[in-house]
This record gives sequence, structure tokens and C-alpha cells, in this order.
Amino acid sequence: MSRLSIVQRSVLVIDDQPAIGEVIAMVAEKLGMSCTVLTSALQLGEELDPGVTAIVIDLMMPDMDGIQLVRRLAERKCRASIVLMSGHDRSVLRSVQEMARALGLRTAEPLQKPFRLADIEAMLNAVAEPQLDRRKAVDGDRLPIPEDELRAAIAERAVVVHYQPQIALATGRVEGVEALARLSHPRLGLVYPDQFIEETERLGLMDALTDIVMERSLQEVADLEGLAEATLSINFPASSLVDLALPERIAQGAARANIPLSRLVVEITESGLIKEFGKALDVLARLRLRGASVSIDDFGTGYSSMAQLSRVPCTELKIDRTFVKDMLSDESAMAVVEESIGLAHRLRLRVVAEGVETPQQARALADAGCDLAQGYYYSRPISAQELGVWLATSAAAIRDTGAKLA
Repeated sequence: MSRLSIVQRSVLVIDDQPAIGEVIAMVAEKLGMSCTVLTSALQLGEELDPGVTAIVIDLMMPDMDGIQLVRRLAERKCRASIVLMSGHDRSVLRSVQEMARALGLRTAEPLQKPFRLADIEAMLNAVAEPQLDRRKAVDGDRLPIPEDELRAAIAERAVVVHYQPQIALATGRVEGVEALARLSHPRLGLVYPDQFIEETERLGLMDALTDIVMERSLQEVADLEGLAEATLSINFPASSLVDLALPERIAQGAARANIPLSRLVVEITESGLIKEFGKALDVLARLRLRGASVSIDDFGTGYSSMAQLSRVPCTELKIDRTFVKDMLSDESAMAVVEESIGLAHRLRLRVVAEGVETPQQARALADAGCDLAQGYYYSRPISAQELGVWLATSAAAIRDTGAKLA
């Protein structure tokens, strides 16, 4: 079959119900976008025009269903945003969306049938231009930096640390900041984690990168006014948890910055606990003995059992942003959030919600008993200099908001 001729900023709809495609095409044209409608996935040629901004896919189709099509698009390394739609319950849509993400596809908010014209318009506006992921600034058009340039950047310590404030929902006070790594590249400028983390892990350079982030963030936070008692959260890779020298290295770094270990939060992922669990417990227990806190990041997305987690000497659980994003529209996501908060509090742990972007989310989290929140509703990740300005200009307004939520 010949290649589809689709112009820039176009939408491709694949649904065996022509009326659905016609409605989406009508809204797309109203917004100045072109739209091609196919009634079968088998009509899709071997190549897809790079001008396709989004592909809207119905999950239930007779010849090739939407799940099979998602798999095929992943094999072709499709760069368009995938919008799934179905009349099935939202949990099915979310499962397929997670599958698409796991296969490396970009996804947008699914459409639950029946939907309104306003829902279609909101979806098309969201996918009209390449969107930046608000945690990692993912841009699908950007490529990972070459291996030699990555090695050079880390060897030359060309690392920039950005910070995202963590806010107490009950009081609005800044209780901590999370350190997030970027690279300063002579050709590309500021390089975000999606362009270097996977390659850094493959090359065995994560420990070197983490050491730079730790040293730099400890010193920068020590020099900032307004953070005298706030915690500093640093992400540590799974490889660090088998390094028995890690507690001493962290203690030495904190001592050089004149920051007590009680202000340091070591963030690890659930999946990072699985490898050599015994050594990980050794490292984490000694960190706790020295006064550091331990946080389980992206809670609910890993593979650890509850029994395993109950043996980890953690002090904090971080609820993954995917649940926070969906909790007001998805009962399952809300249930995960509420149960995670309840579990954490029964284990005497504090809870941090990531990816908070609206006052409604903040309100719901406060009502559910969540302790801390971070996300674009409060601040994007910013440099140490910007953080100093933010603390001086925005923290008071956020404290007032927190008082209203309490």
C-alpha cells in the first residue's frame, strides 16, 4: 500500500466506526489541523509520514485490534503521540497506555467513549505540538547524546543540578528539595535525563554521576538562605545499593558541606531493591544508623512485595506522578493513592506525592492525609540561583495556600 500523504500537524484516526473519525476530523479541521481517517489498521502502510502529530487508535477493531497496532507502531519506532480510545472501562485504557509507554511510545491522555466534542478539542490541543514531560523535559525529537560526549561531560563534571521544592500540605512550608541532574553541553545546551540516563547506566557511569550530583547539591543547599532545616533528596541508582562503601562516602560528603546527615534523604526505586537484597539492606541500615533518611521513589510502579518493603528501613514513600495525575478522574488511581498513604502512615512513614499540577490535586491529597507534595503547581525544577529567588518571592504565598488547605 502506498505511503499516506499527510501534511505537518496532522492527525491520523484509526477506528472501524467511520462516524467517530468524521467527528474527530471535523474538530481537527476547526483547529487548523488536517486529519486522515482509516477504518482498519490494515490500511496503514509500511511507512508513516513524519508530519503525523498524533495517532488516535480505537482498541476494538475486527482485523487488527488497537493493542496489536500499538505493538506494530513500537516496532517502527513511531514518534507521534498515541491517543487510545475505547468504550471499555478506564482501567483497560490505562493498561494499554502503560504498555505503549513501556514499548517506548509517546502517549497522550486516552479518550473514554462516549466522549464530548470538548474532550476531542482538548486532546488535539494537547498533541498539536511536541510536549515536554514536566519531570524529565522529554522531547521526542531530541536524541541521546553520543557516548564519547557523555563520557567527556561526566569526566569534566559538566553537571548542573536543579531543585524541586517539597511542600507540607498542612502548612505550605518548604520542607525539602529534590536534586535532579542535568548536563551542560557545549553544543546542545542544557541536556535533560531522557537524553543521558539510560546510556549512563549502560556505560557504568551512574555512580560517578551521582557522586557529582551529591557533592554539588550538598554545597549549593548549604549556601542557600531559607533552607536551614529543609531536607535534600538525592536519587541513588540500584548499583549504589551494593556498594558497601556508600554510607561512608555519603557521610564524608555531608561533612564537607557542613550539613548534618539528618537533612539528607537517599531516594531509591522499588525495583532497585530486588538486586542483591541483602547488600541493599546492609547499606540502607547503616545510612539510617548514621542519621540519613531513606525514601522509596515511584512507589506503586515497582515489583517489590509488601513483605520485602516492610523489611526496608525506609522513612518515606513517594507516590508516583502517574497516580497523582489520574486520581481525580480514575477511581483505581485514587484507590492506589489513598491506600498508599494509609499503608505508609501505618508503617510510620511520611508520604510525598509527585507530579502535583493543580490546586484540585493538592486539595485531594491534603484530604487524603498526604504529608508533602511536589510538582509544577508549586515550582518546576530550577537552578540553585532560581531557587534562592523563589524562596524569597513565592514561599510566603504557598504558605498561605497551605494554611487554607489545612
